Amino acid sequence: CQGENAVPERGAGYNYFDGAEWGEPNLHVGPEDRMGTPSYAPWGPTGEIIAQYRYVAGEGPIYFYKREVKGEGDWTEVELLPPSGCSIVWHALSTSGDENQYIHLLADTYDAEYNGQTNALLYYRSSDGGESWDIFEETIDGLGIDYLPTINHLSYYWANPVGSTIAFTYGFDEWGGKIFKSNDHGDTWEFITVFETLYDPFDPPLNSADFGAGIGSSAIVLDSDGKAHVTFPRSVRIFVEGEINYYPFTDGMIYWNEDMEPLDTATISATTLEYLEEGGNLIGWILGDETYEVPADQPSYASSMCAFPQMSIDANNNIFVAYSSIAPGYSNGLYDYRHIVLNASFDGGNTWAGQEDLNTDLIFIFSECSFPMMAPFIYDHVQLTYQEDNEPGINGWLANHDPVENRIHHMMIEKGTFVNVPQLNAGPSIEVSECYPNPASDNTMIQISLDTDKEVSLH
Repeated sequence: CQGENAVPERGAGYNYFDGAEWGEPNLHVGPEDRMGTPSYAPWGPTGEIIAQYRYVAGEGPIYFYKREVKGEGDWTEVELLPPSGCSIVWHALSTSGDENQYIHLLADTYDAEYNGQTNALLYYRSSDGGESWDIFEETIDGLGIDYLPTINHLSYYWANPVGSTIAFTYGFDEWGGKIFKSNDHGDTWEFITVFETLYDPFDPPLNSADFGAGIGSSAIVLDSDGKAHVTFPRSVRIFVEGEINYYPFTDGMIYWNEDMEPLDTATISATTLEYLEEGGNLIGWILGDETYEVPADQPSYASSMCAFPQMSIDANNNIFVAYSSIAPGYSNGLYDYRHIVLNASFDGGNTWAGQEDLNTDLIFIFSECSFPMMAPFIYDHVQLTYQEDNEPGINGWLANHDPVENRIHHMMIEKGTFVNVPQLNAGPSIEVSECYPNPASDNTMIQISLDTDKEVSLH
């Protein structure tokens, strides 16, 4: 939210929806300091808990704010201190148990090397509301220095627990993607490979060809049997002079579950969606036709054309996926807007009902809709919130436009909305790389990938 003298304030804004209406918003849970990455979970039989970090170089902690009845009463603060010389930031929170008594936290170290890693992902568990931790600063096997020289920030996402089974995703970037699963509330762990690449994070190539991968974000659910289902945006990446680069306007939202073989870069592909479609792994793409062209200088969000996935499930193992996608035909005259898109599977991920654009009403004709969030479990309705403003792109770290007013929308969508929605034909069959090298003086190169023969001209 915007504070004094238009300086952005940052922290956990809170509001409570009782099933019929929203209450009065609380713009700051906890002190009005600069806090980061608020993460929410149910806690106890009827309560709730929020975690957020306060960055102080070399000693920044994570604070928890909890109360025994959701939507009521004062918040109690608990502090979790970092390892010596480090801060802990960019955390993810979850709870499990019959009464949500187990608190699970993943937190990324910052400011100093930890156990040989530039950044390390630490796991914590508490059964008394964060007053003490029976698992403390643990590095889960598969995430330590034997596997990764550093942790990719904000690339880990919890599933809603099922009984004693908890799970989270990690990676889904140039080094592949994994699921980490525990059947005993975090006492022991296994890791499951979702997709793998040809490249070694300890010995990255100097240069490479384009290859299919993820963008670093993902979403996960567990069905009633504890089987994991994952979705993540497709990305095309390339190593150039030892640096990893990506093409921001790559299409495709990918689906995978534990009954499937691991994916690889060839299946994800740098040139086509065909292999993903054949394997039942393609569940989203740009809502347009094959003639769609990305506007020049279109804001990218440092992600893909289908981005920021969310995943939820109901008691019958019906799966729902939401994401933000470029919406051809909705433009401010220069750039295309993003809309929130939903898809659903009513047979455990074998087939998908089809994509539905949630922002086709006239009130959204000049709306940029991004950063969806879904309630982790579905009853009669999909409960969804997202951020909206009137400028394509993001101010934030990319500075695509000047600061504007942002709004948080809430939607309730009946599950039956998805029945008999026709599956749309897969979108663009053309992908155009950025110029490389860039900058250049006399010559530069551009790569064009086509599924079929087409006439191409460059201007």
